[in-house]
Amino acid sequence: AGVWDERYYTMNLTFSFTNLFISGHTNITGLQIKTPGGLEQVKFILVTGANEVTVDSNIVTGSTRVRNLAGIYFGPGQEGYGQVYIKNNIAFDISDDANGSCFSAYSFNLPTVDVYFYNNTAINCQRGFGIGNNGGNTSFYMANNLAVNSVEMDYTGTSLLVESDTNLSSDASSPNAIFRNKTVQFVDYQNKDFRLSPNDTEAKNNGLDLTGI
Repeated sequence: AGVWDERYYTMNLTFSFTNLFISGHTNITGLQIKTPGGLEQVKFILVTGANEVTVDSNIVTGSTRVRNLAGIYFGPGQEGYGQVYIKNNIAFDISDDANGSCFSAYSFNLPTVDVYFYNNTAINCQRGFGIGNNGGNTSFYMANNLAVNSVEMDYTGTSLLVESDTNLSSDASSPNAIFRNKTVQFVDYQNKDFRLSPNDTEAKNNGLDLTGI
């Protein structure tokens, strides 16, 4: 429903070096995942296979520390051509790591892979969205994403994007200039309800039509 709800099932990551691995032909939808904090090298959802993977409508939260923190991460290990869709997810309160992002994707000398970030929200992260390339053939696409109140930057590595539309930031880092330095209104920011307020004028009704994706 777009907001964390303790009445529903929650997956708790309580150890360092913990990841929920996803490989080819997998759809992960509707999970709530959190960590109590103070852990090392945690990736809440780690996509390691590229053959039609979808990560849709999940919520992840919790602080980790030291290195290689990520809420939802696409990284090495892919085989063959494929597409990865990361969409409609919310990640919040994931910080305290200089290398961390709520949403991350990196290319590592791999076959052709297309990675799409659509309609995701990053709140109170070390970095909202982080894109990187180490010589691979991955193509990155972003549309209708929202990043607010990151410790470092809301977006990094955006020069690597093939396409970007209507990505909003609270700082000056959005890849789309007219969506920089915006103040978004949420339903109840203090109580972690990060659905857009009916009174919001910055993000609401300003997104790209992604019908059918």
